[in-house]
Amino acid sequence: GCPGLVDRAAGVVRWLPNLAGGWRGVELASRLADELAAPAYLMNDVRLAALGELRHGFGQQRRGASFVLVTLGTGVGGAVVVEGSLRLGFADAAGELGHLPIDPGGARCGCGQRGCLETVASAPALVGEATRMLLSGQSPGLAEELERRGRGETGADPGAGVDVEAIAAAAAAGDDAMGRCLDRCAEALATGLAQTVLLLMPDAILLGGGVAGIGEPLRARVERQLRARVTMVPVEQIEILLAPLGGRAGVLGGVALAAAGGEVRR
Repeated sequence: GCPGLVDRAAGVVRWLPNLAGGWRGVELASRLADELAAPAYLMNDVRLAALGELRHGFGQQRRGASFVLVTLGTGVGGAVVVEGSLRLGFADAAGELGHLPIDPGGARCGCGQRGCLETVASAPALVGEATRMLLSGQSPGLAEELERRGRGETGADPGAGVDVEAIAAAAAAGDDAMGRCLDRCAEALATGLAQTVLLLMPDAILLGGGVAGIGEPLRARVERQLRARVTMVPVEQIEILLAPLGGRAGVLGGVALAAAGGEVRR
């Protein structure tokens, strides 16, 4: 499983926008096969995780369902399952939700465009905004959380140790600034998902990745914001869930891909 765009048939990485150098044209599958002395198959990591959910997770709980998996981590990734089949689309690129433009005048994204969803809803974006609030004195709760963790020693970088877990803990303890951070993330995600819902009308949206580890506080915010943004269709009937397999989805997707000899039914 590899982030970014890959040529699945050739086993070649096309472009990894969030990694230095971009890895353009890296023949990753053959290199791994040589190192491991075993067949190796290559696939986008979130599409692979969706295959895991389809074969071993949500797709087994709701056979034949349509769902969207969105992962919130270093970037924002996505995958689409339509009526029980993983939809890969042209260039195996269906589901790149992180690069939906939600703010044309926003920050520059790793893909080169401005205002992509992942410039607001990814882990680096969330941590960056929280750090800004901390350093400007707006988040005493986050400062207390870092102090509790032993990250606030005299002379230390005052922003050191800010991570998703610390943000979630401060928000849960009642820090308004960190609550607004989570609100901003949820609002951006709901804006992108509103477009996805109106195009696809899936049965469910699954939230995965490290940021989704925040759990119910984030899930509930996303659900509330999505319902506020979609009024034409009965969005309340679409389930907003934490991905059942969590961090195991990619591994189990790899198992499913290997078992099928690298083939994925469209």
